[in-house]
Amino acid sequence: MIATASINELQKEFTEISGKHDMALHMAFCKKLVTSNDVEFLDYHYGLLRDRSVDDILYQNLRRAFSKRGPAGEDYLHKKLVTETDASLQGDVLQVLGGMKNHGGKRLDETAEWARKLLQSDVDTLRCRALWVLGWLGTSDDIDNVVSDRLFHDPNNENRGWAATAMMQIFFSDNTTAEKSLGCLKQAIRAEKDYFALEMILIAIQELTGKRFGLKSGSNERAPREKVDTALKKALTL
Repeated sequence: MIATASINELQKEFTEISGKHDMALHMAFCKKLVTSNDVEFLDYHYGLLRDRSVDDILYQNLRRAFSKRGPAGEDYLHKKLVTETDASLQGDVLQVLGGMKNHGGKRLDETAEWARKLLQSDVDTLRCRALWVLGWLGTSDDIDNVVSDRLFHDPNNENRGWAATAMMQIFFSDNTTAEKSLGCLKQAIRAEKDYFALEMILIAIQELTGKRFGLKSGSNERAPREKVDTALKKALTL
């Protein structure tokens, strides 16, 4: 069992590692960070998420570590979701709460409701995170009521792609949604002009149909336009 470090000790260690791209150091720090759910430790942890100047991988680990705090962390973040005024941080909070699905989350229905609410935001990044979370927690009704609208009408190109991914993720949890989602996705590929969004929509169609158009699901690299064009031709024959 890891002994609980004091806030001062954590602050000192964080100063030492904040600029280092070292996963082992990051993970060791995060383990110490979550040993206490006392309010001062929750506040300190949350405060670290305000600092975007740290190493990006460290930031992701700090954010992910909140999921290890269990019900106390979940309750704390739900309160922050109400009061947080920084849109980027509010999006991070929503993402962590959605990820609680894999850590025994007790308030997932409330989190899904927040995602539906934030999907109406004027802020691109909030709609993005809301789509991610609805992909994890959403239902068939969400495809009809909110996600399909983002697929066709979101002004942000990437968010139209994330809407397709949300449909795919909902399908993974409930394969009865395939027909409904495919109808939307097939319609979308005939209208979409942005290559990022189009690639995401085509990948979703691949997964829902079991067909292979030559695009890689889960890849961090964009496919060449020629590959997307070829995939589109194949998808249009379905």
